[in-house]
Amino acid sequence: DNDVSYNKLVDNICMSLGGRVAEELVIHDVTTGASADIQHVSDIARRMVTQWGMSEKLGLVAYDNDQPVFVGMEYGNQSRGGYSQETAAAIDSEVRALVAQAHSRATKLLKENRVILDNMARVLVEKETIYTEEVAMLMKGMNYKDVIAEMEKTEGDHEANPFARATKEDKEHLVVDETAEKKTEQTAETSAERHLDAALTAIGEY
Repeated sequence: DNDVSYNKLVDNICMSLGGRVAEELVIHDVTTGASADIQHVSDIARRMVTQWGMSEKLGLVAYDNDQPVFVGMEYGNQSRGGYSQETAAAIDSEVRALVAQAHSRATKLLKENRVILDNMARVLVEKETIYTEEVAMLMKGMNYKDVIAEMEKTEGDHEANPFARATKEDKEHLVVDETAEKKTEQTAETSAERHLDAALTAIGEY
């Protein structure tokens, strides 16, 4: 099923902002590292508003289309999309509101689970790569030292099968976003920012 619900989309936006929010909370600064995530959340939020009828303010109307833009179409009272400047402003406002709400939610979740965030960051600094099993351990409250010790016991197994999944017991304790899970299956190695994003999703659904 390729259909995605409103709640799933806003969860995706929240998850994607995890790396930026972690920067704000941990280093009290921001970097260019979140540029792709910002583009991603902006695209999702705009599609929700202009294509998928998910804005109560703008209603069940598709504002974006693939029709060619004719010379002079941007002038006067018409925007590039063929609708008024007032409507364009309303669309921008709705997009900003969706992203702002997700940012506030991500900030709240990471503040409430700062211990998990710090432990995960420490594991990533020490080991560079973590797997679903380690995320499950961290979500259950294990200290980073204990997680690293467990990783060192099974490093040979991961080298033999880098796509190994969590045990049944671990899976019962970890609910991950379907998109994040597919990405994990595609590649074992990922950036620290992406792991923070996955952790944020798990925290929100745990």
